[in-house]
Amino acid sequence: MVDYNELRKKFPVKNPARTRKTAAIKAIAREYERKKAELEGLGAPVMKKGIVFYAVVIIGLLMLGGLVLSATGRGGRAPISKAQIQAQKSVDALATALGRYRYHVGAYPTTAEGLEQLASVKVIRRGWDGPYIRKVVKDPWGHDYVYVCNGEGADPTLYSKGVDGLAGTSDDVLPTAGLFEAAFTDTSWTKGWMPYTLRGYVVAPDAATKAQIEGEVQSIIAAESVQAEAAARRAQEKVSVVFTSVGPELAAVELRFFDADGNETEVKTRNYRWARPYEFSSEAAFMVKVEPEAKALADGEVGFASARLVDFDWLPLERADGEVTFSIDGPGEILAVHGSLADGTAVVAFRRLFGSGRPIRLTGAFNGVRADTVVIPRS
Repeated sequence: MVDYNELRKKFPVKNPARTRKTAAIKAIAREYERKKAELEGLGAPVMKKGIVFYAVVIIGLLMLGGLVLSATGRGGRAPISKAQIQAQKSVDALATALGRYRYHVGAYPTTAEGLEQLASVKVIRRGWDGPYIRKVVKDPWGHDYVYVCNGEGADPTLYSKGVDGLAGTSDDVLPTAGLFEAAFTDTSWTKGWMPYTLRGYVVAPDAATKAQIEGEVQSIIAAESVQAEAAARRAQEKVSVVFTSVGPELAAVELRFFDADGNETEVKTRNYRWARPYEFSSEAAFMVKVEPEAKALADGEVGFASARLVDFDWLPLERADGEVTFSIDGPGEILAVHGSLADGTAVVAFRRLFGSGRPIRLTGAFNGVRADTVVIPRS
């Protein structure tokens, strides 16, 4: 029999560290086998299907969940309708107009005045320069827009009640944030004009710059004051126009100006010329054609317009019997009329009055034919 103890003594191990490392690895392997056996005894799950099977199951569950969310209305935001887009644009436009109204007047319209104040052409308030919208309409669903003035220092309440017509529900359409203040943060729309409520209010980084800016502001205010006084004097003066002669292409006129006391201050003579057509008509008259000299008039400015009778092809009649009747609607007055069509053309002199931004509507009429109206805005 072999005595291993004697052999180990005779042939000792050359690398004891390697032997210990091998023994440690074997011990770890035995521990792993023991733990595995314990888990299998407890019924640990075993993957009996392939990975493709479980991937298909997971995808199916995700699709089912998406269908459930869609059915309950929580799977995403519903598409925005054209009516909602139009309501948002309208509410934003009203908010912008309200800001501009406050920029000029210093306060929002009262709740009693309502949004109609923005479209009014008869508002008389210091600083007012409206109208600010053409007209007030209902929202796309036929409901009135809600407007409430919340007093000084607070933004007003403005919104559309949405498709359900109920206030305070989730479909209400509110204005975009910041639009009530847009008129103050970007004043390019005013073309340099400043309301009286902001004049003299200067913010500057230092005292020297502040003093310089205040001086410039005071100069501007003084110049505006002089202009305002001159405009006030012009508003009180009277103008008389006399047609000294009227021909086929030219009218000679005399303008006389009088102060508030009736004293004559100035006399001017001028010619008003219009284009004579190259071709005339021998057909029956269809309508009056009115042609103003200027496309726009400033406050107090005198304007002229000619009127002819034309046929269905817009060709003018060379002569006609009778007179054209002129009328004016808006801030203006008729000064003088040469309504005779003996030379084929009638002429009117008119003046734009002060204190309103409305345009002038000048109408020429003749018995038995269609009248014509031209619109002349303020320049």
